[in-house]
Amino acid sequence: MAKKNRRGLFFKVSGKVFLLILNILVALGLLFTFLTQWIKPSTSIWIAFSGLGFTYLILANLAFIILWLFLKRSFTLISLIAITLNINNIDRYYQLNAAPKPESCCNCITVMSYNVKLFGLYDSEDPETRNKGKREILQYIKEASPDILCFQEYFYDKTGKLNFTTTEMIDSILNKPYLYTNFPYHRNHQVFYGYATFCKYRIVDSGPVWMPDSQSIAGIYIDFKYKGDTIRNYNIHLASNYLEPIDYETGRQILENDIQDSQINKRAMNLFNKMRVAALKREEQTIVLAKHIQASPHKVIVCGDLNDPPASYSYHKISHKLKDSFRESGKGSGKTFHHASYPDFRIDNIFHSKELKSFGHTVSTEIEISDHYPIFCYISLCK
Repeated sequence: MAKKNRRGLFFKVSGKVFLLILNILVALGLLFTFLTQWIKPSTSIWIAFSGLGFTYLILANLAFIILWLFLKRSFTLISLIAITLNINNIDRYYQLNAAPKPESCCNCITVMSYNVKLFGLYDSEDPETRNKGKREILQYIKEASPDILCFQEYFYDKTGKLNFTTTEMIDSILNKPYLYTNFPYHRNHQVFYGYATFCKYRIVDSGPVWMPDSQSIAGIYIDFKYKGDTIRNYNIHLASNYLEPIDYETGRQILENDIQDSQINKRAMNLFNKMRVAALKREEQTIVLAKHIQASPHKVIVCGDLNDPPASYSYHKISHKLKDSFRESGKGSGKTFHHASYPDFRIDNIFHSKELKSFGHTVSTEIEISDHYPIFCYISLCK
């Protein structure tokens, strides 16, 4: 009988030790997400990647708190401390109360950011299917009619051979707005890929934000006039992971624990290396952009695709001393990236100077031509 009691005690103690070790590991993961705002990806790529699992780490730590309430209450401090450190990050991932546009909004303008993924150009080989997706996006823009419209992964065919016009059609939809574009990628100087910013107000200055190599850009900006004031708008797009279909399939297999494929380890390492290289590139772009934004002589509105979640170095660096329109007026998770093989993330953002006020941050989930949802908000430009 004594032997049976000792065996039962052993399993009871070893079970608690196992749970304690597991709890420490998930709490450490959450601590890493807290450190992302200061630790560069080049210093620790594992800390950089921890932000991708923030939601799951929060849920796991909450589960441990509930568990320890029944087993050993003093151990709840492990996860409580980790969660408390991340209070601000939780606020960046989820909002309970929206702040809609008031009936009387002083000098409110509508600002939209949209990574259109080339308007679905390469989603199908059938021209009619491609144009159907493009028409759906254009119809959405027509109905939304934003005052400032920032496109990432924009496409413009100047040759007319593809029968895939975009700029002229958007001009007509928005009643001939002012336009500034920068196309870092082009083919035969006739087919262009890159950034485009449409503005209903007079543009008085514009330009690219050059990287130190002077061969690539991290974003573009325009200065526009609004009732005697000058506002600077940035349109940014940090480095993509450039994933191919095989990478998405690898991600799906890993997430679903479908690891029977003999090549899964090799493909997983290739996927990791792609994400690591992209993270290091985003770090370089972030440093350049943050310096440019902080040096702006005007109040700023920053739109774009960070390709990083809120618990990341790029988010914290670029949003420094700015307000996030989602935190100011959004509701729910605000997720903007959607893909069948990967979890959804909030990687598209609208930031603005603290002197400005934003309302009604909205993620338009009804349109799914791109793997990004368009986002928009109302920004009051009152002095």
